[in-house]
Amino acid sequence: MNNLLLNERSLIYHLRQYRSKRRLHYFAETESTNEVAKKLCGDGKGLGAFVVSDCQTAGKGRSGRTFCSPKGTGVYISIVYEISGKEPNFDLLSSLAGLAVRDTLFNFFDFDCKIKWPNDILLDG
Repeated sequence: MNNLLLNERSLIYHLRQYRSKRRLHYFAETESTNEVAKKLCGDGKGLGAFVVSDCQTAGKGRSGRTFCSPKGTGVYISIVYEISGKEPNFDLLSSLAGLAVRDTLFNFFDFDCKIKWPNDILLDG
């Protein structure tokens, strides 16, 4: 991962730099950031949650599939937004999120990333 260091302290620092109102929930390892986000929503603490881990033992994929995300191979993120009005096309929203992340990494850090459909961002691989 280009020797990028993922740690809770640096994530909090960068979120504060951009005046983010999101609540960071960082885990060195978790079963699934998606499941943590769902639990936070069930507990009434989900809105604005930014769930980050550098290792997942049972990540959630499409069609109920699970996958393992070994430590040191990526950053795994689930973000909780409130949706008001008409329900969006979630497949399109997921793809647009992937494009936004890829473009941000390129524009700010000159990282030449690829997208693995629908929203996985691949750097150096």
